[in-house]
Amino acid sequence: MAAKIFVQLCFRAIRNAYNPYAFSWDRRKSFEGDTGSYLQYTHYLHARDITSLLGTYPDSVKVALKTHEPSGVVTFAFRLAHAISDACDSVIVKGEDDLGKAWAKMFLYERVREVLSASVRLLSIKLLERM
Repeated sequence: MAAKIFVQLCFRAIRNAYNPYAFSWDRRKSFEGDTGSYLQYTHYLHARDITSLLGTYPDSVKVALKTHEPSGVVTFAFRLAHAISDACDSVIVKGEDDLGKAWAKMFLYERVREVLSASVRLLSIKLLERM
């Protein structure tokens, strides 16, 4: 259903007498290009990737402790920061109609904040309270 809505909204702006929109089931179900299915798939991938990345934090810390080399924690922190930054456009909380999904997304963002904060503090870097 989201794919249909997205296609209708996406092409409403460019549809006119000179450029009529032709409906296509194949286009609507496509995971490539600017389609609703692509948006949903990207959202799923970002959430899954972030969750998997969060699970690697303990191993990053263990390796750093064992090798006395903090670069693994630094690499982890940057990977997590990039992943959450990329996800901000697809894992959206505000405006989510399903309250359960909104809470789950907010939970994900809170865990990222906690783990990112912990990794930076582990490196003895003081975090800013505000920018």
